[in-house]
Amino acid sequence: MKNMTVSGIWITAVLYAAVSFLLAVSGAVPLADRVIPLGADNYYFWQMIFSIPFVLFVWLGAGLVIRLAAGGKRGEAGIRAAVSASGPAAAVALGTALIPSAVEAVFMILGMEQAEFAGIMSEKGIWQTVYIGTYVLAACLALVSYYASSRKALKARPARALAAAILATAFTAGAFIVCIR
Repeated sequence: MKNMTVSGIWITAVLYAAVSFLLAVSGAVPLADRVIPLGADNYYFWQMIFSIPFVLFVWLGAGLVIRLAAGGKRGEAGIRAAVSASGPAAAVALGTALIPSAVEAVFMILGMEQAEFAGIMSEKGIWQTVYIGTYVLAACLALVSYYASSRKALKARPARALAAAILATAFTAGAFIVCIR
């Protein structure tokens, strides 16, 4: 389990860096307002550099949130169990949330202008629904995965596991909203 957790996190982190690299070399600029005050022209370059620390931060932070909220094992064993169990949940949630950016990066590398892609995603219809739905799916997967993690790893009662899952999902979503464009 430990090796799978670390592998999943590293794969997710490298995928974030790769997608950010593709967006940077294709000339993309963030379409949403930036919370972190970096220049729009170089944002994806910096996102590429900070992608790996971002994914590690989310993984460790969500594990700590689960440990604090779910209770369960005490001391170092509880922290290790929570962090280990939160890895697959964080990787699945962040990996799912990466899909829209990955699709945009592929289209831009193939020659589509960012304005054209943004126009397609801005129009009400199936593509906008799929685009937004991917983020909703990522949040749902995070909630379910963090719940299962806290139940299994920490033997948390259902109510505490649900509270831990809600808080870990909010932590993950908040970090994503602040850092990723």
